[in-house]
Amino acid sequence: MSILPVCLLTTRLASPCMAARRRAPAVTPAPRVLPLSYNDLRFINEYEARLFQSPGHIDAYQVVHPRCKRESARISAERVLQKATVKAEIQDRIEASRAVTPEVLGACLVRYRQWAEDAKDHLGGASIVMDQAKLAGFLVEKREIKTLTDGESSAIRSLVHQSMRAPSILPRSMPTPAANSENGEQVSSTHEVSEPAVSAPGAPGRGDA
Repeated sequence: MSILPVCLLTTRLASPCMAARRRAPAVTPAPRVLPLSYNDLRFINEYEARLFQSPGHIDAYQVVHPRCKRESARISAERVLQKATVKAEIQDRIEASRAVTPEVLGACLVRYRQWAEDAKDHLGGASIVMDQAKLAGFLVEKREIKTLTDGESSAIRSLVHQSMRAPSILPRSMPTPAANSENGEQVSSTHEVSEPAVSAPGAPGRGDA
């Protein structure tokens, strides 16, 4: 049996590992996803309030950046919409809004009403039934909004001013609790409320006489 040199034996043993390492495909690192910035989040909220419709992105950008002109806002808003994080957030919100449909809400109400009936929660079940009736369109909440005319507003203001300027009326005499006289009869006495004397300018007062 021939003895191979140690260096040659090490090379032969390491060569399969080296070959396998060379054949292994390179792993591409996943791109790092940065969190949304404060301005980007505000932009998405304003854009969502405009139902993600054009030119709502321009208006949304001008809300976040009020000093930006219209044309500059259009270019900058389109640049923001190209960000990966902004695209992902908008897509998630659109999918979440599509998931909420009258059919889904109706099915949830049916399930919750069944749970309320199983739990003998009559008040909860009645509330859910009212919600189902509103969703189906059988009940419509009516609200009356009245707009006051200028004359009515001025009349209300004058009435408020008059009530605030009206002086408080104090009784000139204040009855005191009844006291027993020597004969045993109850006698009610009154104390006069004296008002301070106001002297006219230039007229002599009591101390000047």
